[in-house]
Amino acid sequence: MGIAANAYDVEVDGVYYNVDLTTLEASVTKGGDVYQQTYYSGDVVVPDSFTYGGRVFKVTAVDYCAFEWNKELNSVTLPNTIKFIGDQAFIRCENLMNVKLPDSITAIPTQCFAFCKTLNHIDIPNSVTYYGNGAFEECYSLGPSFIVGRNVQLLDGSPWSSCTSMEKIIFEDTTATLECGNRWLNPLNFSGVDSIYVGRPIDFSLSYLGMEKMNYIELGQNLKTGDVIGISDNLKTLVSDIMDPTQFVPDFTNNVYLHTTLYVPVGKVDAYRQAEGWKNFFDIRENHGEVNKID
Repeated sequence: MGIAANAYDVEVDGVYYNVDLTTLEASVTKGGDVYQQTYYSGDVVVPDSFTYGGRVFKVTAVDYCAFEWNKELNSVTLPNTIKFIGDQAFIRCENLMNVKLPDSITAIPTQCFAFCKTLNHIDIPNSVTYYGNGAFEECYSLGPSFIVGRNVQLLDGSPWSSCTSMEKIIFEDTTATLECGNRWLNPLNFSGVDSIYVGRPIDFSLSYLGMEKMNYIELGQNLKTGDVIGISDNLKTLVSDIMDPTQFVPDFTNNVYLHTTLYVPVGKVDAYRQAEGWKNFFDIRENHGEVNKID
């Protein structure tokens, strides 16, 4: 005799939950039994609370792999009561196009949206401080730009591996250093990017090897000596907003120094021509605002 084993505790209005009967908190989880997935589909709106058996449960988390492989899922809206999302929560939801994340989470975990091939819009809340490795792996439709907020503290490996539609990436201005949890993995592992803005100190190499389209990089005022900016030899334009070129000493290849145009703040050409690392550029010009691919 076979006995069905549910992978969830309760189901309310098409959303499946595991519940804590002591705290009256609930987490969104998989549907169906442990042997066969019952798929979420269409547009799913998760409530901040629900009533079951006369008791009110507050929704505070999304479990590991909660929505995985739901190929008929188009969008998900999560409430601000959710503080935690598990690894691979949306992995391989191939038709998922839009996700509204709550303002209360602090992490986009490992492979959270990996292989969501049609995901094209996601607003990352300012509360996020961490991106896990492969968080957006092979999200082919994500783009054309992505902003890494100033509150992000750690990139664990390569969050954007093979995001081929990504054209621009912006590291917002802040004096806080951005860390990398795995220096062996390139955080910017995608080939479609042509423009990057670096507005903060970093503790890893921004290596653009293999980025054949990379032709524009802008360096913000917060960079300092010790940061490593590895630049593709295909670079055509480098914009520096650094007022004092002695605060950051770059080390580029001869090909970059010979063939890349360096644009600097008005009145600072002479200072750059005398500064270590910068004086090697053959073509240094004032930037009067005509060069601005990233606003």
